[in-house]
Amino acid sequence: MPAGIEKISLRSDSAGYQQDLLEYCCEGKNERFGVIDFTISCPVTKFFREAAKTVPVNEWKPVMKEVNRGGVKMRQETNQEYATIPYAPQWTCNSQMTPEYRYIAIREKFKGKLNSQTSKGQLLIPEVVEGMEIEDIEASNEGVKKLHLTEMAGEVYKIFGIVTNMIERDGGELIVWHHERCGKSEELHRILKNEMAGGHIASRKFGANAAWWNIAVLALSLLSVFKYFLPKECRCSRPKTLRFKFFVTLGRIVNHARRIVLRVQAGRAIEWFMHVRDRLMSFCAAAG
Repeated sequence: MPAGIEKISLRSDSAGYQQDLLEYCCEGKNERFGVIDFTISCPVTKFFREAAKTVPVNEWKPVMKEVNRGGVKMRQETNQEYATIPYAPQWTCNSQMTPEYRYIAIREKFKGKLNSQTSKGQLLIPEVVEGMEIEDIEASNEGVKKLHLTEMAGEVYKIFGIVTNMIERDGGELIVWHHERCGKSEELHRILKNEMAGGHIASRKFGANAAWWNIAVLALSLLSVFKYFLPKECRCSRPKTLRFKFFVTLGRIVNHARRIVLRVQAGRAIEWFMHVRDRLMSFCAAAG
């Protein structure tokens, strides 16, 4: 961290839910920063859900977020509610010296229908499944299991959770702050591994695989620069989309009159080519 930084905070997904890390942040052992405030996603276990079900209805509060409408900032409700729950894993009770943790449950009403089967790749859950509990549906369907469905007062909710050492701070503010972390990293890694061949093992030699990975990262970086020169509607396209709509366009390179000409069939692709060419030429001219 730069020398001027005096306070740091941590927000992480469930990969950061580790006892050593939580204790390190709470106990203030870091010589420079002391106690490190954090919010970390925690596993939603059976006991976590049972604790969430004990919270009275009137103690669930809406998660508010700030929006900008016509230059005016205002707060509006989201489709989520939160509550601090009476939950403490076994490892937090082993010693009186264990730091105090605050577990916050987040619930979101499930709008699907209850069904133990899937239809055309979409998850369905039947409102009434005779003789079948939610746990039974979860056991046969990984897609349902990830939602941590829990029945409360006759409604089915998706349940999520975070743990924090910020005991007094408003829970809704903590959740909004927690959700502002870099949530695109998983998507970027998926693109890098699956669509840029970064996950391919090219050799049994570590050095060769490292070089392959570096090439994949470089290719993704160049592709990001390339997309900057595309029309706005194409800048968020995935590599696979660009490959089918742009890169596989049929064309012919012709040498004529000491010129190299790229002949492409008329259509949207040629418009993209021309747009990219003009942007690149203006960019090169500005760079000198």
